[in-house]
Amino acid sequence: MNPFPIIGHYLANFLKALAGKLGASVKQYLDSFVKERLGTLAVDAVNYVEATLQGATGVQKRDAAVDKLTQDATAAGIDLTGYAKSTLIFLVETAVQAVLSGVVAKL
Repeated sequence: MNPFPIIGHYLANFLKALAGKLGASVKQYLDSFVKERLGTLAVDAVNYVEATLQGATGVQKRDAAVDKLTQDATAAGIDLTGYAKSTLIFLVETAVQAVLSGVVAKL
């Protein structure tokens, strides 16, 4: 008897279940993220940049969104000066995923 098809079937089912759980976890995280003040500002920055920077590269849009997020946070009384640039990029990229996944549209 060849055990490989059985092992392959088991692994495929395991990976499908794992992906389903991870997907639910990511959705939960994005739901929470967009409800936080900084998450809302990041989503607003991403939407603003997407609407105003036609033809820009992804990096240009990302950097513009980081700048917009920083400006909007400062205006809202949130001090981001202690945040590393990589953290700000992470916030923007998380906002992009929230927008692309449709989490933002459901709010």
